[in-house]
Parts: sequence; structure tokens; C-alpha cells
Amino acid sequence: MDPAGVKDAGTGQAVRKESYRTNWTSPEFTRGELDEIGNALYGAKWQANLCADLGITRRHMNYVMRGGRDVPQDPERRLQLRKLLKDRLDVLSDAEAAMRNLREGAEHREILAIVGQALFGTGFWQSKIILSYDITQLQMNAVMQRNTEAPAQMWTKLRRAIAEKRAEIRVLIRNLDAK
Repeated sequence: MDPAGVKDAGTGQAVRKESYRTNWTSPEFTRGELDEIGNALYGAKWQANLCADLGITRRHMNYVMRGGRDVPQDPERRLQLRKLLKDRLDVLSDAEAAMRNLREGAEHREILAIVGQALFGTGFWQSKIILSYDITQLQMNAVMQRNTEAPAQMWTKLRRAIAEKRAEIRVLIRNLDAK
């Protein structure tokens, strides 16, 4: 059998078999756009999470992002990315609803967990809130362990961050739909 393993029935010529790594490429979707989607969904360290959600290896994603392969393009992958973005919009909506419960005396630590995970994904959201929204580690510990109230200015910044993240994701969805 020839090295390619497959022959065209009509011509008898060897046909190169496309691997799962190369059959979904197109110049329309850029590494920058993939990076934007990954960052919007999972933050700066997005590759492992996106690989898991798309069912591809981390090694392949690293190769794509370094330029060794074209960026994945098939319609199924676009639908997967769109669904991930829509799901994140739903999570952000849930976080906004949870923040409205602050006025009704809901537990701050539960709401902070919902908001943190909506903005930053499941990993390290407490550290990211501390770094981003003027709250100290002691304040975070007080909120998470003893359910004290979080500073009001932090909630204001988190509301703004949710609104900005929703707008960013809507733009990414529109861009995916346009291609």
C-alpha cells in the first residue's frame, strides 16, 4: 500500500489523508481572534480549558498558537465556540441576578463565588478579584469564612466588570456569526 494509504478511485493516484489536526483550517479565523475568545472565556491562562472544551490536545493548541498549524475553522468548531460564549453570557446573567440579591440580605460569600466564577472561570477567581478590585486578602478571607459584607466599591467594580465582559462576549459572538 502507498504511504498515504488511500488511492483515488477514478485516477488511482495516492490521496493524502487529512488528519483531524489539519482538516478544519481556513485563513478567515486568526490566532488573535482565538486568543480573544480564550481570554474572554477563561482569562489569561485559557488554553488548557479551551482544549478540554473543544476536545483537542494542549500540544495541538500550542502548535496552532505558535503558527505551526492553521487555526481551526470547521463549522462544528465555530458552533462549539459560539455555544461556549453563549453559556458564559448565561453565567454572567446569573451573576448579575445574584448581585441584585445583595439588597435582600443574601450571603455575600455565595454571591462573590458566583460572580468570581462568572468573570474568571473556576480556577483562582479569589486571587483575581483581590488583584483587580481593591480588596485585600484579609477582606476576602473575612467575606469567604465569616460572611462579612464585602466593600461596596468592590461590588460597583464587579457590576461594571460583568457589563464589560458581556459586551465583549457579544462582540465575539457577532464576529463568529459574521464569518
